[in-house]
Amino acid sequence: VDYVGTETVDDIVIEFTKDSARLEVAVTGTGAADDPEPVLLVLFSDDPSLWSHGRVQYERATASSPSLAKSGKPASESSITLPPVVPGRYRIIALHDPDISYPDDTVILEKLRPFATPVTLVAGETPKISISVAKLVR
Repeated sequence: VDYVGTETVDDIVIEFTKDSARLEVAVTGTGAADDPEPVLLVLFSDDPSLWSHGRVQYERATASSPSLAKSGKPASESSITLPPVVPGRYRIIALHDPDISYPDDTVILEKLRPFATPVTLVAGETPKISISVAKLVR
């Protein structure tokens, strides 16, 4: 964002911190095929007041097939480490539709919230979790 210096901006919160946390996610697909499944990972705060633009993280990933997950392959073969975020309580969900627009509307996030996996991220740590692609009905 470029500013000339004559703008008036309200409702901006700037947080300076050296503390950051990461999350490593392994995603298991829903299909029976051995083909990789493209998904959109959405990481958002457990606190709805923090669902503003820039606070919701998105990452495209590939879900492994269920047969790969059952085979006992190491998670590192099908996992992704998300960019660092401010430590706190979050929820993460993997959405199947690779062409889905980034859901940043609070109404959409509220609908996704019950299907998302809760996770607490601590500064300096990178927990590893496994989730399945959400089965949502449109």
